[in-house]
Amino acid sequence: MHSSQGNISGWRMDEMMRIEQDCIRKMGRRKGEIYLLYIHTGRTSREISEMLGLSRRTVENHIFAARNIVRGEFRKVSVVRKDGRKDIIVSSDRMQESVCDVFACEAVLAVCSRGKEGDLQIFMHNGISAVSGDISIECEEPATAAVTVSDGEIRYMSDRPCTVKAGKRKYRLPASDFQKIISRLRD
Repeated sequence: MHSSQGNISGWRMDEMMRIEQDCIRKMGRRKGEIYLLYIHTGRTSREISEMLGLSRRTVENHIFAARNIVRGEFRKVSVVRKDGRKDIIVSSDRMQESVCDVFACEAVLAVCSRGKEGDLQIFMHNGISAVSGDISIECEEPATAAVTVSDGEIRYMSDRPCTVKAGKRKYRLPASDFQKIISRLRD
């Protein structure tokens, strides 16, 4: 996994992952283990119950409780700053879409920040898609990924291969730390 020191809307990506890790530590060993298997590896409750020798109902109860702990830290929040920049922070259920204002995502955690000058920052953690306007990032597997648009330049980072769409253009990209995709958005 590539780590990024990038700054998305005043939030460091590492900080968001740290918050999730803090939540996992608060859960206790068994609940944290089940949460990680469910959210980060995509295993089903049946697979986890077989792996750990627990009843399926017990695993489902742990998953429900663990997700509530994480949701307690992350909720849908929309903030308009004094300079007009709008930040949206959302948390959604695994593989279910979350829509907040001009932003849609399928991720455990996502952030969208849009400035008056047209600059945009999109970040998702453990997600498969995040979209704002005509800019999107999509991954076939849950990933931590980001796209930034500033002064017509588009940059991305992802810990898995992804597709970035900008208007009618589509870029299939490898896992990477922040890289420039195109120099000018209108090219």
